[in-house]
Amino acid sequence: MVPQTSAVDGERVAVVVDRNDLRAKLEARGVREADVLGRVEALTDAEATELSAQIDSLPAGGNPLAFLFYVMVAIVAVPVIIIGAVFKALVAKR
Repeated sequence: MVPQTSAVDGERVAVVVDRNDLRAKLEARGVREADVLGRVEALTDAEATELSAQIDSLPAGGNPLAFLFYVMVAIVAVPVIIIGAVFKALVAKR
């Protein structure tokens, strides 16, 4: 059986985030490994596919901080989207 693209993309993002050099840079900026892994696991299929595509666009040996930026945007965007949806649902009930 061929794995679904989104599952492959999610695994690919997890492998990149699990790199020692990236982990060290995140920890140097005060980001705990458990938080990053939790956010990667919480990515939607679309977000995992988008991050995987962005990994493809980075040059080999290029700027890993650009990828870190995209991961951090996803870490911020997911809760904002969820909070917005909850707020919208609460306002709609009134």
